[in-house]
Amino acid sequence: MHVGLIVFFLAVVLWQKGSIKARCLIPVVVVASSMEILDLRYDYVLQGHFRLKAITASIHDLINTTFWPVVIVALAWMGKLQKARKT
Repeated sequence: MHVGLIVFFLAVVLWQKGSIKARCLIPVVVVASSMEILDLRYDYVLQGHFRLKAITASIHDLINTTFWPVVIVALAWMGKLQKARKT
């Protein structure tokens, strides 16, 4: 979860210069997916096969890592919609 937030805020600051946009989620998804692929590979090397428990844990971790960045983008988008309605 913390890695996802760090990557997201780095993308916002470095890539979008402080503007929160949906494309800032791309690096979060790439990093989270890469970490989970490495976890699954490590589990496969140890066990010799993919375990359902490891796969579901990876999906859970992927959702946890991307959850708050997605919420932040959604809230920023909703705030922009409300500002547009007022004008």
